Amino acid sequence: MFAKTDGEKLLWLTAGLGIGTMSVNATKVIRYVVFTVPAFLTLASITLWRLSEQISGQIPDKGVLERISAPVVLIVLLAPIFALTYADGVNRVSSHSFQELEPAGEWINQNTAEDARIYATSPQVRYWGYPRMPVASAGRVPDNETGFKQFLLEENVSYVMIDIYERTQPEWMNLGLPPYRISGGTARAIRSGRLSGQEVTGMFQPVPDYLSPLKTFGETNIPLTRQTQPELIIYGVNRTAL
Repeated sequence: MFAKTDGEKLLWLTAGLGIGTMSVNATKVIRYVVFTVPAFLTLASITLWRLSEQISGQIPDKGVLERISAPVVLIVLLAPIFALTYADGVNRVSSHSFQELEPAGEWINQNTAEDARIYATSPQVRYWGYPRMPVASAGRVPDNETGFKQFLLEENVSYVMIDIYERTQPEWMNLGLPPYRISGGTARAIRSGRLSGQEVTGMFQPVPDYLSPLKTFGETNIPLTRQTQPELIIYGVNRTAL
């Protein structure tokens, strides 16, 4: 039923790597496990086929065997089609993701000193802002605003870039710093009726006095609300307010 060849062992290893990756909070993003999809599909097909063979070996009635085999073959044939359709949909959505990082990085490149200290929620901006490199990115700063302010002060950060793309920024940033993100828990509360979109937008915090908006890029709808906002905002750090 399980691995009977070296090839199958490799498939199980690949699938295990995908499961392990998704078990880590910092990497719990679907794009990090796309490489495991062919392994899962192949393993599922092999398992279904062997199950049908095992069942057929215990049932002498050939008519029953045919009725069992037909659905198994159908599933094996259709599974890749459904997977490709799903992947195509994800790709169409993702094709618009991160698109404002390039103009934002170019703006940083043209309007700041080469030794400027920058915090960015998406580290990919370094590709366009080079030689300016973010001193830190999402998920690598304190998980509360007080600690974040101390981080800006200690690291002598002059510019902060906040965007809607990454999911690893501290939780307080989701509703506490524009552009806002609707977390999974908040989205479930809205869909279940425990919160309304209007109540959630009422939780949005204004721009703090230690940050001054310098430039905005793009425009997007805030999920499950009727509001729009920029996709990315570059702030200047007001050090006297830290």
